[in-house]
Amino acid sequence: MPEPQSVVWRAVVATEDRQHFRTRALQLLLTDFCRHVVTAERLTALADAFEDEWLKADGGLERLERILKMRDREARGAADKATKLRLTNQARYTPHAAAAAAASTSTYDPPWESACSGRA
Repeated sequence: MPEPQSVVWRAVVATEDRQHFRTRALQLLLTDFCRHVVTAERLTALADAFEDEWLKADGGLERLERILKMRDREARGAADKATKLRLTNQARYTPHAAAAAAASTSTYDPPWESACSGRA
């Protein structure tokens, strides 16, 4: 597994119960989740680096649109795998229990300071 995917894997595994990913099927789903996350982050970097002046060039808008569509597809893939892995509150709790759990969690690092973003 490439290092950026390993960073995501370690960050996710560190936040779950030790037995959460005990089966091979769950490990394969987690591998796919990591791939989707890293690919989405790469596509986000491309979109963020896209210069406004490039939109004026022939095919510029289409290129940006293609990048954004690919990023959306990867983000949806990551969300699907996260739900199947029961990593999201929605997949774990009833709405009332999710609200209580969210209220009792500790603070988090903002995304721009997070080690699990794969950019550490």
